Amino acid sequence: MKRSLVAMMSMVILAGGVAGCSTGANSGNSTMAPKTDTPKQEAPKAEPAKTDPAAKVKIRVAWWGSQDRNDKTLKAIDLFMKKNPNIEVQSEFIGFDDYWNKVNTQAAGGNLPDLMQIHEGVINEYVSRKLLVDLNPYVDKGTINLKNVDANYLPDKVDGKLWGVNLGTNTMTMIYDPALFQKAGVEELKPGYTYEDMANTLRTMKAKLGKDFYGITLDNGYDGFKHFVRQNGTMFYSADGKKLAYPDDKVFVDYYTYWQKLMKEGLAPGPEVQSEFKQLENSLLVHGKAAIQPVQSNQIVALVAASKRPLKMTVYPTLPGGKEGHFLKAAMSFAVTSHSKNPEAAAKLIDFFTNDAEGNDILAAERGIPISSEIRKSVSAKLPDTSKQMFSYVEVAQKYARESEAPSPPGDNEIRTLLGKLQEQINFGKLTPEEGAKQFRKDAEQILAKSAK
Repeated sequence: MKRSLVAMMSMVILAGGVAGCSTGANSGNSTMAPKTDTPKQEAPKAEPAKTDPAAKVKIRVAWWGSQDRNDKTLKAIDLFMKKNPNIEVQSEFIGFDDYWNKVNTQAAGGNLPDLMQIHEGVINEYVSRKLLVDLNPYVDKGTINLKNVDANYLPDKVDGKLWGVNLGTNTMTMIYDPALFQKAGVEELKPGYTYEDMANTLRTMKAKLGKDFYGITLDNGYDGFKHFVRQNGTMFYSADGKKLAYPDDKVFVDYYTYWQKLMKEGLAPGPEVQSEFKQLENSLLVHGKAAIQPVQSNQIVALVAASKRPLKMTVYPTLPGGKEGHFLKAAMSFAVTSHSKNPEAAAKLIDFFTNDAEGNDILAAERGIPISSEIRKSVSAKLPDTSKQMFSYVEVAQKYARESEAPSPPGDNEIRTLLGKLQEQINFGKLTPEEGAKQFRKDAEQILAKSAK
């Protein structure tokens, strides 16, 4: 169904990856680390701690992402400390592959940072483990100002409590190199193209550009599969979060068979090649060895910075006779942890990321489209062409989108990891898509049943 941008934005939640979600140092299909058994914490008190506003406090803040994100975030934090001289921020930048291993280890040791970047897929899980603080009291007292933020831009709610604040809105995209299309003498893919259209285009390009050229990077993980499931007419999880929603394993088989075909024809690299180019700034697209890379829309900024040449964005392929797969979501959020000794200061940093115009000029919407209507206006007017393209792309993507997923149930983190392992075995030819489909359903539903207890 076609909707206006405003209407579609009202359905914003996060999604994925991962590692995707989201995204981060890897493509939007990155997997997340498995859950670590963590002692149950006492539920944090609802009321914010009372602190002396003049007292010097220290907070730790952790995030994952590209080097471009790290550079921008550090500059913005420097500005925050100048404006809040009583708060010292200690930064913990971690690559996406290591992020969840690190924070799960910290969670087990009772030493999580005060403020952590978090993915929609683990919100429910972290809440169930009592590792996050409800942010509603900080909103109520005005520490976090959300007056210019529509409630639907805040997907990280469980049982009416706000567990995180969205750092930027995005959706999945195919980022491509227009110069390679021109060099091969083929037309750029226009919205509405099919999976077979893409394969045929890549065949023509490879014939023109040689055996060392791969049409598309190998990104057949969680986010791409979820998108394909949605195109086949269902959501990924059932409404109660206790099982997979798609009833027929043919969906899984069709998706991975398509990617096997691309690899067999050399239109996508095999996993042994892809593993050498898995970092965002070192991807095959950046090196000019692939024309297309599926990622989250906010990652256009980092990819252009790394490749040092113009790149463009288009929607995912359509499925003939299917439904729309796109949906708008929170790229990632900031959450205050229950281990924080200075939650008030951590909440102030969330407010800065949400509402400070100078800070958002530095951040330049790298994490996605800002959630404050006032910041969106001020930032969009000053953005470079690359970032403006991200804003424009969302308007296109909403035409190929439908209703959003519900927040992922507890266990989604483990399921992402499970799919990543099966994906690797299928890519290396150790499992057939049919075997992978059966194993995924069996193990995923066991994880969901265990997590629901």
